[in-house]
Amino acid sequence: MAAYDAAANVAVLQVPAIRSEVLSITDAAAAGQPVWAFGFSNCRAPEDVRVIIAGRTEARLQLTDSLSDATNPGPLVNAAGAIAGFSTGARTALTGARLQQALDAA
Repeated sequence: MAAYDAAANVAVLQVPAIRSEVLSITDAAAAGQPVWAFGFSNCRAPEDVRVIIAGRTEARLQLTDSLSDATNPGPLVNAAGAIAGFSTGARTALTGARLQQALDAA
């Protein structure tokens, strides 16, 4: 584990990789905007879920609908392809800025 933030309920893991592609992180998520969560149901079938941001604080996003276990926890990607947040509960997520703080600590 490279870093963790118990208050934010997030840990950053560092794994060796030979690829350097990354998604950008944005803090521009606002109420009413759609985001998509991705995951693998039962570690087999890919799944994506579209949800709307219901509201936000400096550190948290509230989602209008619940995410499935397959897509939670995980990144929330906006229509531009940037990471707009990181889900930490069925209807909650870290903002992009809060996620970036955790990554910077790693």
